[in-house]
Amino acid sequence: MDARTIQLRRPPVLVRVEGRFVPPGVELAEVDRRWNALCAANPRYFDGSMLQVLGVSRNGHGGVQIHVQECSYRFYAVQKTGLDCGVRPIGVKAVTIAGGRVLMGRRSTTVAFYPGLWEFVPGGGLEPGVDPAQQIARELHVARNTVRKVLR
Repeated sequence: MDARTIQLRRPPVLVRVEGRFVPPGVELAEVDRRWNALCAANPRYFDGSMLQVLGVSRNGHGGVQIHVQECSYRFYAVQKTGLDCGVRPIGVKAVTIAGGRVLMGRRSTTVAFYPGLWEFVPGGGLEPGVDPAQQIARELHVARNTVRKVLR
């Protein structure tokens, strides 16, 4: 087992830190320059809010607390260009099994991270104020509608 893996006996608890994360020691003008270059190369980029992980701590009862703070997606996206802003996103994933088969989807070739690769569906970034279970349900709904369109 990976040394960073924590086996849980209880569901994790999200602890929301107030305010918005702005990376320390990073020139915001450089972030903007790199963000604009990314957007010029791929107009599908958008600068929404996301939750980023500040840290994880064990709670002593078989669970963990995941400390998260809202931040701008651009701070995560520009890391692709080599400018590390220290942003580590929190996302949700689920394994969906139907009729003995696992539902997977291929990522678009135009997404910023892991383009064209296969992944479990549903999955997505966790937005501020959204319960992880609600996000999985929403992503599964989107996946179901996408499958219906492909099968038509």
